[in-house]
Amino acid sequence: MYRRNFAKAAEPLTAEQLEKQIEEKTALLKGLQDEYADITKDLTEDPKKIVDRHIAALKKYNEIKDVALGFASKIADQKRQTIAEVLQEMGANVTQ
Repeated sequence: MYRRNFAKAAEPLTAEQLEKQIEEKTALLKGLQDEYADITKDLTEDPKKIVDRHIAALKKYNEIKDVALGFASKIADQKRQTIAEVLQEMGANVTQ
């Protein structure tokens, strides 16, 4: 025999409850729209600008790294140690 499970109908919502639900859903929608705008802004940015910005950051990183290794080299010379030993003393995370 075929039986259906019918859930009991929920009590109807009051006007205040409906208003509260509408406000909550409106706030959620606004947040999602803002998030969507942020994401699409990032995705629609000119790829050349993104690459140029990335290259500039890499150049800056390499310049700073070169200066730091220069200082480590001078310290290593004064202490008669290798640069790796000096960097290890300083707690630098060196991976090759």
